[in-house]
Amino acid sequence: ARTLCADLGYDKFSLIQVQGVLAVALVDQVTPDFERLAESVPFLQALIAQKDTSRLTLKTATSDMYPSVYASASAGKNGSNWPPEQSHWSAGVNVNVPIFSGGSQVAAVKKSGAAYNQALAEERNGRASVILTLAETWANLQDALGQLGVQQKFLAATAERSKIAEAQYKIGLMSFDNWIIIEDDLIRAKKTLLDTQANAMLAEANWTQAKGVTIDEE
Repeated sequence: ARTLCADLGYDKFSLIQVQGVLAVALVDQVTPDFERLAESVPFLQALIAQKDTSRLTLKTATSDMYPSVYASASAGKNGSNWPPEQSHWSAGVNVNVPIFSGGSQVAAVKKSGAAYNQALAEERNGRASVILTLAETWANLQDALGQLGVQQKFLAATAERSKIAEAQYKIGLMSFDNWIIIEDDLIRAKKTLLDTQANAMLAEANWTQAKGVTIDEE
């Protein structure tokens, strides 16, 4: 309870009363496309954005090493009378070669290239990690839902057995000791179902977290 209060942001410990029932949302049984689903995970999106930024930085640093070529042209008229009658025009080409700053630019390109390669590797590793996490949490959720279905059927059978045993006990066809054993089995089955429901909800929360969305967005 103290851990829950701390997680909820309470300054002091207090008793918490929980209302409602445990319920697991219906999940589509069709296996999703994990590679496509990974593209919407914020963690991977951040790595992709970092890689794209590094690529643009490398492109800018590389382009600064190339010579710059500028073309210019002009035309007009001149003369001693107005309007002037003598026409003239000129054209030129200017080439700017970064000679003196070549060393620093080479260093900038190498640094940008290293940063881009690192970002590329981080995106590749991050993508593989996200896809693996999605696949594992999906499999865990399916296993938890399968166990929940089995436990629900088992509880239904145990409850029916308890009803029959109670009727037999009332008319003297079953001893008290045997009836108590069956009732204990029913109590254990109910407790096991609650534990199984909690595990299924935890698996559902892990699947939601792996997709990078909140429960409200589901």
